[in-house]
Amino acid sequence: HTGDTTIIKKSYKPIKNYTNFVLDTAIDDIVYWSLGDWLDLKHNENGWGPGLTSVALTSTAGLYYLCDMTSQSAALLGKEEDAKLYVDHGKRIKQAFNQKFLDEKTGWYDKESQSGQAVALYYNLAPDNLREKVGQRLIEAIQNNNYHTSVGFIGVRPLIQYLSQNGYK
Repeated sequence: HTGDTTIIKKSYKPIKNYTNFVLDTAIDDIVYWSLGDWLDLKHNENGWGPGLTSVALTSTAGLYYLCDMTSQSAALLGKEEDAKLYVDHGKRIKQAFNQKFLDEKTGWYDKESQSGQAVALYYNLAPDNLREKVGQRLIEAIQNNNYHTSVGFIGVRPLIQYLSQNGYK
């Protein structure tokens, strides 16, 4: 960054307020509301919304990201207590995320969705010792879908980033 923190200073209070709002809606550090990653190949299969990836998975990953961004913003502004607070929230959320969605034996997240795998990798939610296995499951999910991707708006960037950063073209 350029060192100019003007925008972060002006935005910090609303960022912090929204992060706190989402934290307050979480149940045991899992967020169960939002639109989810709709538009995968099985969207609306249950009558509405996402088909392959649960709303809770993408919403909880989003909360983790919010805590990370809030912590980084606080650190840039010299608000060390806030920075530590949101790092601590992030650690708890990461643990809850993996307990709820990750099958450590197989490396699959939530219903074997491509978005579930990609989001966990992109946001560094996958445990370090399982990242390779989680990545392998993502590639398998694509292969098992006749080499087609099946993600919605939330999963597309993490999927593309993972594939391009790991030599898939």
